[in-house]
Amino acid sequence: MMFELQSVGAMLDIIVLPIIFVVPILALLGLFIIGRIPGQIAAARGHRWAKAVNVAGWVGLLSVILWPIALIWAFMNPADSDVQPTATSPEALSGMLEIVNRIDDRVSQIENFINNEKIASE
Repeated sequence: MMFELQSVGAMLDIIVLPIIFVVPILALLGLFIIGRIPGQIAAARGHRWAKAVNVAGWVGLLSVILWPIALIWAFMNPADSDVQPTATSPEALSGMLEIVNRIDDRVSQIENFINNEKIASE
């Protein structure tokens, strides 16, 4: 009994062998291009953490969740954040120091109370 595809067996070898070699090479090339995208974008935008974004892009290929985060991070500009350091006046600093001292006193009171309870229970 003769199969119809046996006559094209030699031709299938000629077609399949290049596919076996070309598809993995193209897949590796695609992974290389995808891994570089966040780092290239960050470098082109002058991101101050461009190297970290680049590393996150490459590591993101292994953990699929990190790659989109690296891509978003590449487009963020940390200099444009809304949080800016504010200058504090000496009055504000003394007020903060007073609050810290009150908290410290209260913590000391609580520690003394706990120690006295331990001594009383023994």
